[in-house]
Amino acid sequence: MSFIIAVLSIETLGILAVLLIGRLLKYKFALIELFSIAFFIGLGVIGYLQFLSFLLGIKISAGLAVTLAIAAFVILLPGIAGSKRYIIEFRKPAAFSCFEKIILSVLFLQAAWVIFQALPLPINSYDSLANFGFKAKIFYLDNGIPDGFFQWNEYTVSHPDYPPLLPLILTWVYYFIGFNDLLVAKIMPVAYLIFLPFFYFLLRRFFMRIYALAAVLVFATIPQVSRYAMITYADLLLGIFVSIAFTYFMLYLRDKEAAYLVFSALFFGFSAWVKNESLVFICVFFLLLIFCLGRLRDAPRFIKHLLLALLVFFAASSPWLIFKFFNGLVNSDINIVHLGRERFLQNLKDSWLVFYNLQMEFFNLKKWNIFWVIVLLTLILKRKNIFKGLAAYAVFFISIAALGYFGAYLFTTNYNIDFYVSKTISRFMLHFCGLFIFLVLYLIDEAKIKPSGYEEY
Repeated sequence: MSFIIAVLSIETLGILAVLLIGRLLKYKFALIELFSIAFFIGLGVIGYLQFLSFLLGIKISAGLAVTLAIAAFVILLPGIAGSKRYIIEFRKPAAFSCFEKIILSVLFLQAAWVIFQALPLPINSYDSLANFGFKAKIFYLDNGIPDGFFQWNEYTVSHPDYPPLLPLILTWVYYFIGFNDLLVAKIMPVAYLIFLPFFYFLLRRFFMRIYALAAVLVFATIPQVSRYAMITYADLLLGIFVSIAFTYFMLYLRDKEAAYLVFSALFFGFSAWVKNESLVFICVFFLLLIFCLGRLRDAPRFIKHLLLALLVFFAASSPWLIFKFFNGLVNSDINIVHLGRERFLQNLKDSWLVFYNLQMEFFNLKKWNIFWVIVLLTLILKRKNIFKGLAAYAVFFISIAALGYFGAYLFTTNYNIDFYVSKTISRFMLHFCGLFIFLVLYLIDEAKIKPSGYEEY
């Protein structure tokens, strides 16, 4: 019960933020969108609040966390009553076909399988224990981030420079349930479950319902996705945030509505709190945004929308990014100071290992799954559509981001490149899954909706 209250507290804080955003933007949320986006914004909010309390020297206790949740709930009640006409859109979905019901049934079974697999598992796997779980325990026992924590060496805590959102999420849950590393790990399956209908809703804005349902089923069964829904790694969280931000960005490029740009910039901002790799996607986002706005040849709109995106992004990410910059926090795996000419040339010489390990994800029977084969075949068979419409922007986004990841391997300084690639490439591909789902569907002409086809969900 205490875990459910913890999840509801995240949802409550998120809905409060969503109501405020909806009022400011005059944006109407569908119910699926409202409750799903509220949860993920809520995750960002609880991390944001805890980090601000660290900067201000305020200790957080279970009582304070509960008080914040109750206060948000009290504020929320009249907010919902007064706002539902303006920002909540009620739509009755059309009846599901027999085949769609089969897809939903299989999707339900897949979700249940992940939940039952995750139920007996505590925080496990190396990074879950040594990085995220250990930090969360420190934060919980110290009622917040200890003074000087980010200057501790790696013999004390693994990678103190890592973005702190996941440990802060676990810490927040601990405030409600007490120290219980079996129960706290269930926050990842919850995120997985809430994302699936949200992803369906976002895809439904572009594609026919049967294609959107099938795509969500494929996404849910990707081994990288389902496995990381059972363990406490930040990769699933980054994959979710990037997928949400990217799909809202595609909506913005299609419909030119500022609200979609705000949501995209907001989730790219929150992604900066999740993993360092998010900076690759953030840079590509702003690069593509500047390019697309420049093509409009509308200077006032260019300035207005670019400033809006920058304002939202920095409002969401600046406490962590500014703190990291002024405190000189450096990733020990990629430290430019230690990257000499010989090491860079050696990395360049070994770069073939990136492509070798990448093809293993496609063709090695122990790692094989149908999703990446579908991606490969679709890109080959639909190659004429790759540079048409939003597909061109999606291909550009994915390609430049992938080059950014490849470039990061060339700048590794701690271990050899084979060590990094073999340990990370599978979960790094998870970051791109939602993006490739969108691209594959967009390349299939039959999947696309008519201009008004997304009215029924």
